[in-house]
Amino acid sequence: MADTQEAIDIGHIALGELRQASFPAAENWELFRVHFPSEVHAAILKHAVEDEEVELCGVLVGEVCKDEKGPFLTICGAIRGEHASHQAAQVTFTQETWAHIHRELDLLYPDKRIVGWYHTHPGFGAFLSRMDLFIHENFFNLPWQVAFVIDPRSGEEGAFCWKKGKVERMRHYWVGQEERASLEGVTAGAGDLAKKVRDLETGLEAFQNHFRRRLRDLSWSLIAVVIVFGLMLLWLFTLPSVRESGWNRIHFFWSTHQGGSDAGRQDSDQLGRSQSPGG
Repeated sequence: MADTQEAIDIGHIALGELRQASFPAAENWELFRVHFPSEVHAAILKHAVEDEEVELCGVLVGEVCKDEKGPFLTICGAIRGEHASHQAAQVTFTQETWAHIHRELDLLYPDKRIVGWYHTHPGFGAFLSRMDLFIHENFFNLPWQVAFVIDPRSGEEGAFCWKKGKVERMRHYWVGQEERASLEGVTAGAGDLAKKVRDLETGLEAFQNHFRRRLRDLSWSLIAVVIVFGLMLLWLFTLPSVRESGWNRIHFFWSTHQGGSDAGRQDSDQLGRSQSPGG
């Protein structure tokens, strides 16, 4: 596969086999140009936003043509990848998916061919992961077949084509009459970098959550300390008079009670002596 892959390049497109046509938009010179009609691009985006939790996919249908500047790809339709195996960060074309695609191709686009594929990366950005590269290398390995990636959450898009045996991000592609530029020099397989960025973001979020919990715990501790300190101040500066008044009342009650008891005992003694025979 390595030797075959090295031979895959947009520069190897055989111009003699291509139909002469006019590129549908005004453009600067590119070795290979890709054009999406506005309605096809809108249909792909509509599919992309239907589920932002898992990856969705489909194939691009169109024709490879040429003009005086060289080859270009005009995409005339998209077929959804029904029955694909969907996961949060991965999509797989199943046998049922391919059967559905070929039925739709024969029915709706009998004179066109599959010129590439599209899929979504919800929240991950527009790049080709290792699994995406595997799919592209094994199912879309003709020089003019492209990959189109959409992140439905951020709106980022990217088109990828074959260059010197590798799948690289194109500098430009066209939607209707609009020329869209991608970051120059960004290659497929940037998923490793994207994963590192996501890992850093996850770690930062975990640190922030931990910091918030510690700050909340500390806040409750400070509140408890303030309450205890306030009660101590209240006890030291406000309650002494109350405590003194209370002790005075207790002492008065006790003294009164004791005095009453002593007088009662004296009256009892006097009454006993007056009633005794010797008295």
